[in-house]
Amino acid sequence: MILSVSDLKVSEGGNMSEVISDQSYRAKPWFIVMTVVVMVFWVGAGIFLVNYFYLITGSYTSKSVLAALAGCVLLILLTVFGIWEALAFWRRFQLTLSPQVITQVTGPETHSLSLDEVTDLNWLSMSDEIILNSPTDKLRINLDHFKRRDQHAIIAFLREAVPLEKQEKWEPFSEVRRHSIDPDTPLTTREWLMTAFWLMCTVSVGYQWWTESAWQWLVVVITGIWMTIRSYRGA
Repeated sequence: MILSVSDLKVSEGGNMSEVISDQSYRAKPWFIVMTVVVMVFWVGAGIFLVNYFYLITGSYTSKSVLAALAGCVLLILLTVFGIWEALAFWRRFQLTLSPQVITQVTGPETHSLSLDEVTDLNWLSMSDEIILNSPTDKLRINLDHFKRRDQHAIIAFLREAVPLEKQEKWEPFSEVRRHSIDPDTPLTTREWLMTAFWLMCTVSVGYQWWTESAWQWLVVVITGIWMTIRSYRGA
């Protein structure tokens, strides 16, 4: 069930609806994809540098070529380690919401917060975080860790489960995170224009990369594609 912004503005003293139920959410694997992209980048950079220094020195055993090769191998190994750590984080990470308690598992740590003990809930639009405070503990939920539809469910749950008088900064949050609150919300004119802007920039830089074959342009192209997708998704 998808709720709109108005649906989430529940009245005080409202009953716990079907929105409130035991649900568990896993982190989306975007950071794994990013680490793989980084590794591919280092492989490409290594091939480029080795070929570049070979054309200058005329030998694959020159100090410049060997130094470039060693540096790229080291960076690739570090990236592989990062992928391993990302996979470990993804396997362990879990957020569980129930009518009584919120539990978040992040690696070896487990944080639990009773809903009855929540003193205030802060909706942070700039950092995409939700912070729940109690007299003895604090729970920080980063929405960017979750898929768009899971973000919607988490927001709907907390809007219903925590009394409205304890919730702060909802209005600016609801404006910035419209697409998390309702994933089916259409893009605004400004969002369409930003998407078109990033797309045109990406195509322009992509042409530069194609004609000049400079790896620096490829980095900008990848960044532009990422920004275009984020803008199109209303992020």
